[in-house]
Order: sequence, then structure tokens, then C-alpha cells
Amino acid sequence: MALTVTTDLTVITTAETITGWSAIGAQTPALEPDFFVQGANCVSRAVSGIGVVKGMVFDNGVGIDFTTGAHKDKLVYIWMRVNTTQLAETRANAGVTVRLATTSAIADFREWNVDGKDTIPATEGWICYVIDPQSVGTATTGAYSATNVRFFGGTLKTTTTAKGQNLGIDQISYGRGELRVSGTVTTAGEGFKEIAAIAYDSAGTNRWGILTEKAGVFYAKGKIILGHATAATTFSSRGETVVWETPAYKEATNVVKSIPNASVGGTTGSDGKTTYNGLGIIGGAGATTIDFGVIVGADSGRSGSSLSCPINAGLTTPGRTLATVTADNSTIALSLYATTFTGFEGQIDLTGTGLVGDDCFGCTFNGCGRLDSNMEIRNINLLNSVAAVDDGAFIWDSATNLQKGVLAGNSRAIVFETTTGTPFTFTNLTFSGNTFDVRNESLGAITINITGGTTPSVENIGGGSATTIVAGAVSATIKTTTTDGTAIQNVRVLLIAATGGPLPFDATVTITRSASTATVTHTAHGMATNDKVQIKGANEIEYNGVFTITKIDDNSYSYTVGGAPATPATGTIKATFAALSGLTDVNGEITMSRVFASAQPVTGRARKSSAAPFYKTAGVTGTISSTTGFSTTLQMILDE
Repeated sequence: MALTVTTDLTVITTAETITGWSAIGAQTPALEPDFFVQGANCVSRAVSGIGVVKGMVFDNGVGIDFTTGAHKDKLVYIWMRVNTTQLAETRANAGVTVRLATTSAIADFREWNVDGKDTIPATEGWICYVIDPQSVGTATTGAYSATNVRFFGGTLKTTTTAKGQNLGIDQISYGRGELRVSGTVTTAGEGFKEIAAIAYDSAGTNRWGILTEKAGVFYAKGKIILGHATAATTFSSRGETVVWETPAYKEATNVVKSIPNASVGGTTGSDGKTTYNGLGIIGGAGATTIDFGVIVGADSGRSGSSLSCPINAGLTTPGRTLATVTADNSTIALSLYATTFTGFEGQIDLTGTGLVGDDCFGCTFNGCGRLDSNMEIRNINLLNSVAAVDDGAFIWDSATNLQKGVLAGNSRAIVFETTTGTPFTFTNLTFSGNTFDVRNESLGAITINITGGTTPSVENIGGGSATTIVAGAVSATIKTTTTDGTAIQNVRVLLIAATGGPLPFDATVTITRSASTATVTHTAHGMATNDKVQIKGANEIEYNGVFTITKIDDNSYSYTVGGAPATPATGTIKATFAALSGLTDVNGEITMSRVFASAQPVTGRARKSSAAPFYKTAGVTGTISSTTGFSTTLQMILDE
């Protein structure tokens, strides 16, 4: 098996023939078999003399509209080479330009000053320049229009006498700059190496300019899409380094990005995003399995890859083209171990419905935009986020599964936008150097139980936002597995208080009802809002069950009741604290956290009887320690 790599780029010319090319400046361009990047030829010019400007453009035959229709917001990719770099003018003085024209090589055109002797790296030969035809460029002559671009090429300006054919132009293409990857990686862990070997192949057939390798580092100018709507994909990367570049051009008095942050017309790529740079993960009818790094132990990793978007210090305002990392809602198996994401200033959105419970262990996100994820996240480093104050470095909600990590150097480390899921639990999270560790903008009250780590600082924004921090919380967790250790999802678990602890066991209570609210009179109950209670013994069965409570005072609480049972309730009614009540998740786990004043004995059971495969009831007893909590694994027996 091998990876299949395609691109969205449409080729304008391969520069394998001189037909269609016209000159800028005296003399005519020539077909050049001695140096080329793609195929077996390029088109070249001899440029020589003080202040001499020469070049060439290719006539596409028809104009391309980059502002609307099928080609809206697409970019131009053009390979160029200067063999006499130090004899070229500077970038500011139009040393190397890309020229796009509407009418002819020398009429109604726009130029972008992309390079010069002061900016071309000494080790570079062929360079793929990327230009947005809708950008303002450096200079415009006549009536250039991005609605009708027919001629594509460039120029070289020299400062003195130069010898030989010193300007070459090879393949010119246009598109969003996507590499679309499917199939199965040939050598585990060498995914980007294999992509680059196809996207810049040894035969010279595919030289798209989106991903190239130099000294073992992979340089990207565009979006890498892992996965396919119909084809299966198995991709892995270990210890690879991928750098997304921010090429530039001189715009009037400023040096600016030539790949824009996002499409000016709002069009989106295969990943549904308007950005041009970054990583997109998609799925579909075929199985999609994406792995970065290798798992170590239960929640760490090694041999992860390094993915980065470094700042271009040569910009007038140093910066980088906005890059995103996203996963869609398809069924995707994504594993991230010890992988570093640096400088992805667009949102990192790993909240696809197929990612619930997938591993993100030992990863670092440094200088990135907002991270939003429903993966199982452990041992994370979330550092120096560039997310706006009201975005926050990490969005926490009811789907969040984050434990163990360092959140440092952020404006707002964690933001709550909704109260759904409260109380929340921070387990072994360390905060340092953030303006605020927690920002509550939910317009409601939330409770955060702290288990290990540091106690966060809090900022409440908007009327009604209130945050209660409960330090010293411990967790109670039950995990259900098969006899060979495979996690079982959707096992129904009930774990309730037994006699002898600080929380109620079989306490006699009375209940009244008003509309759908049942109010329980329960002397010195010791419970808090969002705790669960088991009610049994009421003659009116609607009152019986396990309910989430709202504390009224030390001697009463309420819960929502269905139907319209008689009030007050009759019978010998008993109330017992329920530590756990619900279904296990994809990891076979159900968990809660709170502060326990002292050790709390518990008893309970687990059973799966609602859908095949069925499992017999497994009993459990134990004690929730006030300092270390409670955790156990139940091996379930098939009920055949």
C-alpha cells in the first residue's frame, strides 16, 4: 500500500514549449533544457545591465476570474529561478517580480515584488512564489483586473552586467494550494516524507510547490488535507518536522504576506475553512486513522512530530500567515502523542464527533489560537496563546476531557461560555503567568472542583456570571472492561453511599411538589447543588429514582419530577447520596468529583442490558477516601 496524494491546483503551463510565451523587454524568451524544476525544460531569459528589466509571461488564451465563480479566491503558484542572485536588484527596487496581466505582457498588469538580492537565501535555486491575484500588489500599470487575468509570468531587474540565461520560469498553476492525502502510508511514521516524495517527485512530473523537503525538514505553502470522503486513509508521522512558510512581497512601503490569512471572498477549502495554510483532517465512507507519535504508558507519548508556523521577521510588522488545524465530524481515529504545534494562530478545532475519547497525550500548543477539543487530553502544555481575551486559550464545556497539564503565559487560559456540565473538575492542572486562569462568560453560576494542581484565578464577565472554586476535591471513578481489558461503553452504573460516611444513607425524608419541582425536607443532608440523590419508598412512583439536586438550605433541596404525582408524597421515603449514576463513556469510564469531609463507604452495581452485547450485573463496594478518592475496574461477564 502507499499514500495517494492529489492537489486542487490547475496547471496553466508546464513551460515545456515556447508556444504562448511573450517577452517583457528586448529579445525573446528561450526554451531552456539546462535548468528546470519540472518536466524537462523551463523558459529562460538573459537579463544584463544596470537597471535592465526583462522577463516573460505566458498567455493562457482566456482570462481567469479570481473574484467570483469556480476560481474565486484562488492563488497563483509560479516557479522562478535567478542564476545571478547577487546581480539582481533588491526586493524594494523590483529585483524579482511576479507579473499578472489582463491585456498583454506590457499592458494592464500588476506586479508583486517578491524577492531581490537582499532577500533570496544564498542556498536557494528554484523558488515557488505564491500570489493572491486580488491583493493590491506592489505596482499596477493600466487597467489590470483580477476578474480577467490572462497573462502570467515575471521579471528580473539587474544592477550590472550578467552572463547567460539567468532568469527561468517553470510551471505556473492556480488553486487554494491543497494536498489531499488518502491511502496507507508505506513506512509507519514517515507520512510527510511520503507526501513530499509525491508532491515533489524524483521524476519531475509533480512539482506543485506546496510541500518540499530540505535537509529532512518539510516546508509547506498551503493546506495539507489528511483523509478522503470515500477512500480509506491510514497516516502516521513520528519525529517529523513540518514548517508552514509565510512568503512575502513589497507592498508600497510595507512588506506584507503574499499568502493571505483567509480568502477575501469567504470561500472555503476541503476542510471547510477560509484559511490557506495549515492541516485539515477529514473522513468519510472509508476508515480514517491518523497517528502522530507513539503512546507511552497510560497518558504520555514520545516520538511526536513538530508542526510549526514561524514568524517571518522580514515583514514590516513581523507575523505569520494564519494557519488552522481542524477535524470534521466524520468517523476518525485520531491519536496525538508528544506532538508540538507552534504558531498556528487560527483556531485549533479538534471537536469532531468522531474524536470523542481519542488520545491527545503529552502534546504542546505554543503560541497558537484557541484550542477546542473533545479528545481525551492528558499532560498538555498550553502556552502563550494568541487567542483574544473573549476566546481564551482553551474552551471548556460539558464535552471536555482534560486532566494533567500546564497552562502558562496566556491572557485567559480557560473560558467557560456555558454553564452546561457544571460542576466541572480540574484535575492536576497547573496555572502560571496567565492574566486570568479562568474566565466565566456564561452569564450563569458554575462550580469548579479542584483536584491537585493549583487553584485558578477567576474573572467573571457579564451579569449573572459567578464561579465557585472548591479546593480539595477528589474523584470517584469506575471503569468497566471485558475480561481481556477492552473498555465497554454504555454500561449503566450506580454507586451510592453506604452507612458510616458523612453523606446520607437511607435517611427518612418528606417530599412536596409544586408544578415540576419536588422539594425534599432532609435534615442536615450535607449535599450540594448538582449532587445526585437516590429517592425510594414513595407510593407515588414519579418521586422515586436518582435525581440531580439543587440545594435550598442545609435542611432541604429540590429536583425536577415528571408527571403530576400527589402532594405531599406518601410512604416511607428514604434518601441516599449517589456518587455515580449513568452510563460509561467510550473509555468505559464514569467519574465524578467533589469534596468529602471524611471517608465515604459506597456500594453499587454495573450492568449492560439495554443493547447487545449484554453483560451480567457486577457488584462493587469500597470507600471514597477524602484525600485520594476512589477508583476501580469492573470486569464484566457476558450475559449470553
